Amino acid sequence: MNIIALKITSILSRIEIDRISVLTVDGSPHCLHLHHSVEEAMKVTGKAPEVDHMVVHHGRIIQISKRAIKLSRYLSRLDALLNGRGG
Repeated sequence: MNIIALKITSILSRIEIDRISVLTVDGSPHCLHLHHSVEEAMKVTGKAPEVDHMVVHHGRIIQISKRAIKLSRYLSRLDALLNGRGG
């Protein structure tokens, strides 16, 4: 993940990008890192292009919210939501 995040950060710091689209396979722990890497690169560079987070699930492309990407980093919050304890 660190290498990918560094590459994305380097790209964002050198050129203007209006939009980034991230399309991965749903359920893959490795693919999830791509979504996190883009969000981290934007935080580090201060750049804020439009980002489309999407996954392929059973042959369909599903748009994923930034909130879901962020929540997937916090297992305690996710567990609380799944078990009715807020989040």
